[in-house]
Amino acid sequence: MTTVPQLAHTLQSLFTTTAEQLARQTGFVRRTSKLTGPIFAQTVVFTWLADPQATLEAMAQTAAGLGTSITPQGLDERFHPAAARFLERLLASAMTQLVTADPVTIPLLQRFAGVYVQDSTVIRLPDALEEVWPGCGGSADSASKAAVKFFVRLDLQSGTLTRLVPLPARVSDSATVVADEDLPAGSLRLADLGFFDVEEFRRLGQRGVFWLSRLLPATTV
Repeated sequence: MTTVPQLAHTLQSLFTTTAEQLARQTGFVRRTSKLTGPIFAQTVVFTWLADPQATLEAMAQTAAGLGTSITPQGLDERFHPAAARFLERLLASAMTQLVTADPVTIPLLQRFAGVYVQDSTVIRLPDALEEVWPGCGGSADSASKAAVKFFVRLDLQSGTLTRLVPLPARVSDSATVVADEDLPAGSLRLADLGFFDVEEFRRLGQRGVFWLSRLLPATTV
């Protein structure tokens, strides 16, 4: 379980060192600029955390409070595809560091080099994002034109989230293509029948990874 001191240390690192690295890796920052990755991330997150309907003027005020003077128009110009990639990578880093569970230490699971449970969850988004994150549609009141599906993978032995991949909600679990190369030989992958894929099972088996799909026995076909 994450303690308060650990949380504080992780957040400080996330919004400084990690943000700086990811900003350059994603191309959000290509040269020296007063609006650095850390300042942009802090401005966006802190402003919208306080007010989800905050304007660019409010964000510019937040940036000024962080020591960076920028106009609302100048800030608006920084919301481009590279900024989206940067924030997406930052979110994934935050989730893998901050989302933890108590490790499962029963002897049976200790036989494996890792026990990974994977699944997905869907979050509705404003309809204006339909072009980027198309939802499942439908006529029900709960249907949304825009929604994001998060593919997640949890390591039961360590209690840590090892993967977080955002996908359009319209993509079915069976069509989700998420690399399994990070699964070590001798590990066990658990998933429901939504991820049932004989070809994927074959590839896992070739690398020495065991798999279990709902009530099917673990194997390395």
